[in-house]
Amino acid sequence: MVHDGRAVDRRTGTLRGGDIGGEPADAFECRPAARPADEPDRVAATAIGVAAARSDDVSASPRERLRSLAAAYRAWAVGEPHRYLLIQGSPVPGYVAPADTLDRARAVLGPFLAVFAGGAPGAGVTLVVAQMADWLASDAAVGGWVTEYAADASDTAACARALAGALLAWAQLHGSVGLETAGQFTGMGHRVDTLLDAQIGMLADAFGLG
Repeated sequence: MVHDGRAVDRRTGTLRGGDIGGEPADAFECRPAARPADEPDRVAATAIGVAAARSDDVSASPRERLRSLAAAYRAWAVGEPHRYLLIQGSPVPGYVAPADTLDRARAVLGPFLAVFAGGAPGAGVTLVVAQMADWLASDAAVGGWVTEYAADASDTAACARALAGALLAWAQLHGSVGLETAGQFTGMGHRVDTLLDAQIGMLADAFGLG
């Protein structure tokens, strides 16, 4: 998909020629609130992915790339809180997401995969990495997604690292950003960008990102 005359390289996350967009949720499948048409969800979700890809400087260190991607994700959500909550809201029983939802969800997290592929996970995340390795072994489509952005299919360890890191990054992002956009931090003494930066820093430490 071309966005504003440009598109995205899925492996590097840079705008060039490719497709990006999506809404990360529930194992990368979002089920937004039912409404007459899903186009607002798709437009909003695509915007998150493009914002992240535009912020990704592949010449920077993995740690700085992670900080930049997280900041871009948060900036879009804070600027569009109602749209963010629309696509990340509670699932509606019986709602069936559009067929292209999964691709859009994965595209949002694609740039994060590349950041973690070369990491050195510590003891605190080894179980998550192991579970991601099992997921990759059982689901060829997930493996295809990871290799599209981050690592050669033959490097199963790198693929598992990439997937574990992206999953944990999404959990940290949605936790902090979701609370902020819902107004749950109102009246508290911290700055949310400081909180998120601390969370991302700890995640980078956990994966040994330089």
